[in-house]
Amino acid sequence: MNARCIRLLSVVLVAACASNEASTPSAFDRSVGEALVVIGPDGFGTLDGQRMPFEAIVVRLRHRTRALGLDAMSRFVVAMAMQQGVTDPAAVRGMQDDWERMQGQLKIMGVRQLEIRNGVNQ
Repeated sequence: MNARCIRLLSVVLVAACASNEASTPSAFDRSVGEALVVIGPDGFGTLDGQRMPFEAIVVRLRHRTRALGLDAMSRFVVAMAMQQGVTDPAAVRGMQDDWERMQGQLKIMGVRQLEIRNGVNQ
């Protein structure tokens, strides 16, 4: 190959890799830990598989996050999902309200990694 072909090939490769989008991590860093929150239709939910009232989930997450330093908080993941199979419109609205409340609480706690998962059967 001559030098001109090599230069052309390198320009094409660089252009193919260029992007106007911000760089995003390809995976969550769970090295400090992870919590799975499933929002239920009755004011209850689960935290890591244990059923409890919504407010208890918030309190327990608050205790867990307070124990972490700033650096560790960037490596802690909270995964959230809604319970599947709920058809009552009032219950669905309640779940949506709890979902938004939980996101607000996680922001206050300083959670930096929030993974949204598909609904969970319970």
